[in-house]
Amino acid sequence: MQATTSRFSVAVGLLIGALLLVPGCSSAGTTAASSAAPAPAARSGSAPPSASAATTVSTTEADFSIALAQKAFTPGTYVFQVRNAGKYPHNLVIAGPGVNSAASETMKPGGSAAVTVTMKAGSYELWCSIPGHKDQGMDVTITVA
Repeated sequence: MQATTSRFSVAVGLLIGALLLVPGCSSAGTTAASSAAPAPAARSGSAPPSASAATTVSTTEADFSIALAQKAFTPGTYVFQVRNAGKYPHNLVIAGPGVNSAASETMKPGGSAAVTVTMKAGSYELWCSIPGHKDQGMDVTITVA
C-alpha cells in the first residue's frame, strides 16, 4: 500500500513539474482557477451552479451605499462578488422570488465575499444587514425581467 502511495505521489509531482515547464500552460491553469472560484461561495441553499452558467456581478459596498456594476438582470444564476470599500463591516443579503435571504459573510473593511443566487423574474432587494446600515442607504432594489 505504501509503495502504491509513493508511486502516486511521485507521478503527481512529475506531472505538476512537467506542466510548469510547458510554455503557455500557466494561463490555462489561471483560467480554470478563476472560473472555479465562485463555487465555494455558494450559500443560497442549493447546489452551486457551474461557473459557466453563472453571471458575475461586481458589487461595491461603502459607508453607506451599494453599487452594482450591472443594472439589467434576466432570469438566471448570478454570483455577486462583493468588495467592502468602507470603514465599517458590511455584508450583502438578497431576497426575492425563490430567494429567502441569501447572504454573504460579513466583511471587514477592505475585505471581499460572494453570494450566489438563482433569480426568477420579479423584484429583489439587496441590503446590508448590519444594524442601522439599511436605514442609512444600504438598500437596493433590482428587477429581473
